[in-house]
Amino acid sequence: MADHDAFVHTEVDNRVVFGSGTRWRVAEELDRLGVRRVVLTSGQRSNAIAQALAGTCGERAVAVLPHATMHVPTELADRTARTVVDLGADGIVAVGGGSAIGLAKSVARRAAVSILAVPTSYSGSEMTPIWGETHDGVKTTGRSAEVRPRTVIYDVDLTMSLPARFTVASAVNAIAHGIEGLYAPDASPIRRAVAEEGIFKAVTALPTVVADPDDRRARTELLEAAWMCATVLASTTMGLHHKLCHVLGGTLNLAHAETHCVVLPHVMAYNLLPGGEARARAVRAIGHPQPAQELWQRVVSMGGPRSLGELGMAAGDVAVIVEQVTATTSRDPRAVGPDALGELLSRALEGKQPVETW
Repeated sequence: MADHDAFVHTEVDNRVVFGSGTRWRVAEELDRLGVRRVVLTSGQRSNAIAQALAGTCGERAVAVLPHATMHVPTELADRTARTVVDLGADGIVAVGGGSAIGLAKSVARRAAVSILAVPTSYSGSEMTPIWGETHDGVKTTGRSAEVRPRTVIYDVDLTMSLPARFTVASAVNAIAHGIEGLYAPDASPIRRAVAEEGIFKAVTALPTVVADPDDRRARTELLEAAWMCATVLASTTMGLHHKLCHVLGGTLNLAHAETHCVVLPHVMAYNLLPGGEARARAVRAIGHPQPAQELWQRVVSMGGPRSLGELGMAAGDVAVIVEQVTATTSRDPRAVGPDALGELLSRALEGKQPVETW
């Protein structure tokens, strides 16, 4: 048996409730978890949903905290955790995208609480034990079993009103989890198969959603795809793409999903090596022999962000990001040095089409 045929596979232990109108089952699911006092976290965009869900929880809901922000500032995590402890809460319902769920995870690192996640985007954080916090412009990430949401409620209804541009960015964020799972050094055959299917479902459903945001079937397919790709993220080692996006976000405070959307095709062009299984799966999933260029063209045609420049990055930032990213290694099909990474970032900064560098 060759080394690349050996693997370890561990199943994720959490509960997923998927459907339409499922958010109204929050109180029922809290009962299953044995939660007696709950705090709801959200960002401003999801505050109305969080308030409505708090109303279904009765006296068990002791606060709604709509203060979640991108990249989870450590100061906010500390303050929120103190509030949760002071209120005697033993559970958190995180309502929103990656920011709200990320804040709940940071609280769970500091206090003994169970998380129930109600995602409103395709970010995937709800399925993972991965946490991230930002302090003084540096984003730190890690994995801890206690931060993984114990129950995830996917409600397709909550995605129906997502703006087209954000839908594209968030969906590509989900696709990124699948892509990096294809070449992750610790991906099992099951994870690679799920990654390929998740990417295929996402790239198939996304154009329909953009053309007709009210297409419930396509929205359902896209949310299922995001869930599938998130399970891959939960159990495999992510590589250069995620490392790069975390540094860009923590250092420059770039929008998370939009940064993934711009960066992914360029990292794909670099890491999907010819003749490899990962490239073959990406070709099948995206339906084109040049999957990186094809994904880039589709994103642009659907109105997604094209460049890091439009997200707020400046030319002078390239050297700073290169230095931070290359200071530590990531487990990728190809090693990346300062010159190659600088070229990749410059193309992404300027909104140029990705090129195969092998």
